[in-house]
Amino acid sequence: MFMRLIVNNPMPPRSAIGALVFGLLLSLQIRPTSAQDLKALNHKVWVSEMVLARSVRDPAAHARLAEAYLSRARLLGDWADIERAEKTLAQARQLNPQHPEVLLVEADLHRYQHHFRESLHAANQLVQISPTDPRGYGVAGDAALEIGDLVSAQKMYEEMVALGRDFASLSRLSHLHEARGDNEKAAALMQEAIALIGAGVDSTATRRWAKVLVASLEMKQGRLERAEEILKAVLAEQPDDDFALEHLGETYGLLGRYSESDSIYARAFSLRLEPAYAIAWAEIKRSLGQQAFADTLDQIAERALSIHVRIGRVAYLRELATFYLQRGKNLQEALRLAIQDTTIRQDTRAFEILAWALHRNGQHKAAGKVIERALARPDAEAMTYYRAGIIAMKLGKKARAKSFLQRSLHMNPDFSRPEADEARALLKKL
Repeated sequence: MFMRLIVNNPMPPRSAIGALVFGLLLSLQIRPTSAQDLKALNHKVWVSEMVLARSVRDPAAHARLAEAYLSRARLLGDWADIERAEKTLAQARQLNPQHPEVLLVEADLHRYQHHFRESLHAANQLVQISPTDPRGYGVAGDAALEIGDLVSAQKMYEEMVALGRDFASLSRLSHLHEARGDNEKAAALMQEAIALIGAGVDSTATRRWAKVLVASLEMKQGRLERAEEILKAVLAEQPDDDFALEHLGETYGLLGRYSESDSIYARAFSLRLEPAYAIAWAEIKRSLGQQAFADTLDQIAERALSIHVRIGRVAYLRELATFYLQRGKNLQEALRLAIQDTTIRQDTRAFEILAWALHRNGQHKAAGKVIERALARPDAEAMTYYRAGIIAMKLGKKARAKSFLQRSLHMNPDFSRPEADEARALLKKL
């Protein structure tokens, strides 16, 4: 996906970025993400295509092929497969728009594209048509969770669990507890869910994915050594798991082990050319004093994210806004993107990023009101409280600033090295 974006959208001749990009990609010896997982998904697509060739009037056959394309897109981040899924799903809808399998894939595809209200609409239709199918409740809960409606998400997930206590239902309950700020319960539920994963084509990859989420929950609580242990175990099983590699790179960065983090991010980025990986790796490169390399990574990431946003992929609005805010550039554009993101999601991160964008644009009073909306939600994190502290200082509310900064370090003393260090320095002054 990343390579396709760069090739199909070349850099201007006046810029040297293009040469740097291709030099970097060649030096990394790019190879497919987790060849074993990709082989399994390619086989799934091939089987689905063969079934559809024999059943061209069957909407379920079309839906299953669309789902196979979506599964492969999730692995590779390749939007060409999303386009294939959309086309195949459109054919299924022409045959029977109310078929349960069609509605399920429609809801899932919309969710992947961050069209959450459309996803919720399709999922609710599925629940009405097939009230004993747990999958409808799951996707409906997912969409509700993304738009910040925790009450509706809980209701849907509880209905799903009532129909069957399995990995799909318990992993979703885990996400709900994480959104409620109870990371301990979230981790326990995910561990229980992992124990229920059965055999099948996707079971091994699913198990690894879930373990990485457990590691992420440990990171949120500042238990970095425990997160490292979990991630190393995942990578011992599959060295080419880029999701685990990216989290291990972040863990090493938080621990100040920059050289190890550097090599891990290089591996992750060579497997999956994600803008988020490039941005995180750039931070490590700067910590190592490799400014030119870091700038190249930033240019690659900005180019890819800008293209995504320009062609209407709203899933990348928040990523590009966050990138601009981190780098202190295009701040008015960052604010515009953050505002647009809050029309799609009203979750904690949406309000936090919007508040930070308002602050960086000098609108501190408005930022103070928006950050309060983020703090009012149960999954406000250490970074949320850090940003609330900085905004409170700008508003002259030193007591509140002190309280927020103390809370950020209490929640997770290693939430982000530069910000955590700044919080400690500011507390000494206060």
